[in-house]
Amino acid sequence: MMLNGAAVHISAAEWTANGYDKRSLMGVPGGWLASTVSAQVSNGTIVKDASGANATVYVMAGGVAVPLSYADFTGFGYDKRPLEGAPGEWLVSAAAKAAPADGTMLLSPDSNTVWQVVGGKKKAMTADQFGEGKLSFNDVVGVPTAFTAKFPTV
Repeated sequence: MMLNGAAVHISAAEWTANGYDKRSLMGVPGGWLASTVSAQVSNGTIVKDASGANATVYVMAGGVAVPLSYADFTGFGYDKRPLEGAPGEWLVSAAAKAAPADGTMLLSPDSNTVWQVVGGKKKAMTADQFGEGKLSFNDVVGVPTAFTAKFPTV
């Protein structure tokens, strides 16, 4: 199943239960499909269980589905973004990942520090790392304080 530019696994049971079996299938070039299977869902994508069995809303950060409270959902402005339905089994596995991919940049509401994930740890970034020809603040993912707090500092 395609989720914001990435192909994510969906079981046969979910395929039928969530009504995907009623949708039209489209053939695509194998090379393109292979590139989407290896891609992770874009940072900042807002997802929830397509079946409705779980009402929790998540933000994607480096391949991890980070659960959001309602206050986080609105406080980060995620309520202004599209809410994507995701297969429940895939979502559970994405939420269970230990840490975001290396290079993922995180910001929590408890401080102005942008943290970059490096080997399952967090490293504080400096303002001079951002700007023209450098990293972009647009790539920073807002996450709850408890999420960044669980990673040790480099």
